[in-house]
Order: sequence, then C-alpha cells, then structure tokens
Amino acid sequence: MTEQREEELMALEAIFDPSDLEIRQDRCGGKIFIAVDLEEDRQIQVLDEHMQITVHHLPKLALVFTYVDGYPEEKMPEVQIECEWLENVLLREWEAALSDLWQKRQSFGEVVLFEWCQIMKEKSVAMLYAKEFSLSVSTAVLQRIRTYDRIIRGLRMRSCEICFDELLGATFESGSAECNHEFCPNCLKSHCEAKIENGQMTRVLCPSPSCGHPVDGATMKRLVEPKHFERFDQAMLQQVVRSV
Repeated sequence: MTEQREEELMALEAIFDPSDLEIRQDRCGGKIFIAVDLEEDRQIQVLDEHMQITVHHLPKLALVFTYVDGYPEEKMPEVQIECEWLENVLLREWEAALSDLWQKRQSFGEVVLFEWCQIMKEKSVAMLYAKEFSLSVSTAVLQRIRTYDRIIRGLRMRSCEICFDELLGATFESGSAECNHEFCPNCLKSHCEAKIENGQMTRVLCPSPSCGHPVDGATMKRLVEPKHFERFDQAMLQQVVRSV
C-alpha cells in the first residue's frame, strides 16, 4: 500500500464516526456511510402502492471503494454507490459522474474519497430539495425508511404540534399505525379520551387535520384510562357484531 492511501484512510478515520466507516482488514478498501442532512422543517413524501408517509430523515447512502494499483497516481479507485431508496439507474449515473470528474482532473496524484463523499451528499440534498420531489419505493423499503426516521427523530428534541411542548422524540406516540404523525402522549391521550366521552368511539382518528387514519387499539389501551378503553373496546366489538 502506498503512503498516500494509508494517509487517506487515517484521515477518513479521523473525520468519520466509527459507525460510518468500515475499512477492510487488508486496508485495501471499505465502505463509507454518508448521512443526508436536511433542514428540520424539510419533509419528504415516500409512497408505495398502498400508502404514503412523510419523513424527515432518510437512511444513509454508502460509498463502497476498492483501491487499485496505480491509485492515486494514475488510476481512480473502484467505487459502487449503494442506496435502497434511489433507483439503480441514478446510482450508476452518479458513479459515472465520479469517473468523469477523475478524468477531468488537471493533476493526478491526489486522493479523492472524502471529496467524492461530499459530492454525493450535495447531489442527494439538491435532489431532495427539488420542487414536488417524492420517493416511490417498495413496501419493504418504505417500512425501513419509516423505522429509520422514527429512530433518528427519537434521539432529538421535538415540538408537539398540539401543545408545542419540547420533548425527546422517543416519548412521542404515533397517531395511527397507518400514518407517520406523532404527538406527545398527553395530547394523544386527551384527544382519544375526549372522543370516547363524546360517544365517538368508532371515529377516534389521528389528530392531524390532514389525516383520516384511526388510532389503533394497542395505542388506545396503552394511553387512555381503563374505563375509557372499556367503552372503546365494547363499541368496537358491537360494530364487528353488527357487520356480521
């Protein structure tokens, strides 16, 4: 291994969190995970053939690289970009763009991996900020995106859109299993109990004005007082009986 390659790997180890960098044991390649950083108020529409959700965070991209003889003096490293929420055609276009960039360099002999990571981040952010941009993915990918978004949001302070209190995201409750709206537990509890007390047991919906999905029974049982859940449970049972 050339001295320049080893210095590049050492620089990457200093820059990236250990969870975002995997270097092969022979130090001839590895994988760099790249976070797509968006403003907190930026939302991305993600849809499959059954549903549509809104998320604030997307799983990281990955740049898989392998050093070749002649890098960085004469040749570029072999690279492959991985991202489950982008189409393969676009990923191959980005790989070709990195190759073109290498060919157009005025001088060889410089390492490029960190620069390429920055280019990938810029390309992805620019795409996600495009007007009316949305992602169309498979159901399995949508569920993984939804899970990732909830994990990241759970680690940060968030404002409840009902009471506006700032709370740790992990404490929030989903308005429905079928949507991506979340609220502080006190507000969702009050919303559900108010509906039940008003006799709207079969119409306990997510509090978000734009959503019509029902609050699921498991969330209801976890949040509301036992006497309220008993009324809700009886009403749902009667609805099932009447539909038979």
